[in-house]
Amino acid sequence: MGCSTGDADCDPSETPAREVRITREFAMQVTEVTQAQWTAVMGYNRSVFKGDDLPVATVSWHEVQEFLAKLDARRDGYRYRLPTEAEWEYAARGGSTAKNYGDLDAIAWYIANSDGEMHAVKGKQPNRYGLHDMLGNARELCGDWYDPDDYRIGPTRDPKGPASSAYRVLRGGAWHDSARWTRVSHRDGANPWSKNFNFGFRCARERLGDRAVRSRAAGATGRELEHPGGTEDQEGGIAGRVRVAPERQHRTGQTLHDLPRRNRAAVEQPLFQPVDAEFLAGWR
Repeated sequence: MGCSTGDADCDPSETPAREVRITREFAMQVTEVTQAQWTAVMGYNRSVFKGDDLPVATVSWHEVQEFLAKLDARRDGYRYRLPTEAEWEYAARGGSTAKNYGDLDAIAWYIANSDGEMHAVKGKQPNRYGLHDMLGNARELCGDWYDPDDYRIGPTRDPKGPASSAYRVLRGGAWHDSARWTRVSHRDGANPWSKNFNFGFRCARERLGDRAVRSRAAGATGRELEHPGGTEDQEGGIAGRVRVAPERQHRTGQTLHDLPRRNRAAVEQPLFQPVDAEFLAGWR
């Protein structure tokens, strides 16, 4: 986790690159939360660029917590939350050790190709985990407090950031950001009450009662990918998530991903499998 090998654009806050161990399975939403999804749950939409399939924006970290609490109130067997910063980078890389998980114009809306506006989700190529817009379009809030020195002093097992700070973590860059800010390791922070017009988010979730992933046998590198497909619901909302059983540890500069052969064809499919009806209903 941290500055990618050979990346000359890294800020001090992205260093040193370090091993991070994620011991719990988690699910990541395929796209940023859309305005249709947000409005269905919260009843309002302050986004500057309007469109049901555009990422919701102009939301604060605290408002996102209200949104997540409403999802939890459905008691569907899952806990909904923002991803930790470590989970976000793990998911964003999709197995890549490079500063981007593909050609930037092909995977992200940023200043060079956005025409000065946000775009509908799923308009660019996904990463190897099938996740769209992990870079560009809207900056994504994470659950952690932000500390520029965290990589030097923070824990490396299931890190959740410092105990307190003035800012919450932002990741991924936005439609008006330069390529330098649109990298998988780039870090930033924002006041949790701020409602910036480019702040968005995507949900992580975990099954209630899940136990920590057991350590794999020495030398094992594969990980299971559950629900490697996706769908659009009948009203145009985008739904889906990737559930990753994390490897015990990963290091920038090493191979992060080696899917079992039986999963490779599924990952190459352009859409995710439909999510369960209860989950879809929560977004309508």
